[in-house]
Amino acid sequence: MQPAASAGATLSSVVASGAFQGTTQALRAAGKTSQVKIIGLGGSVAGLEEVESGAWFGEVATLPATQATVAVQAITKALRQGVDSGGINPAAGLPDGGLVTKANVDKFTGQWNG
Repeated sequence: MQPAASAGATLSSVVASGAFQGTTQALRAAGKTSQVKIIGLGGSVAGLEEVESGAWFGEVATLPATQATVAVQAITKALRQGVDSGGINPAAGLPDGGLVTKANVDKFTGQWNG
């Protein structure tokens, strides 16, 4: 990200997951945070804080801890009871389909620090 941000590349948006800190730092260093919409993927505490501060345009909450819990429960049910749980969407109950913005960030809780 840093070479693209500092080399005069034209960026309009960046979607990042684990690389969000480096992405944000590179854009800040290049003075381009107001020109680029950063959209995080995951919904970490740090990512939600970036959205709340206005540094990021948004975040997509993916609930990794909930995904793991639901998967283990489904596997346990299948092994112990022979029951197929089918497709489960752990994010189905999230507000606004899991799309976090500055307007609704207070409705979300990060599942890891990030």
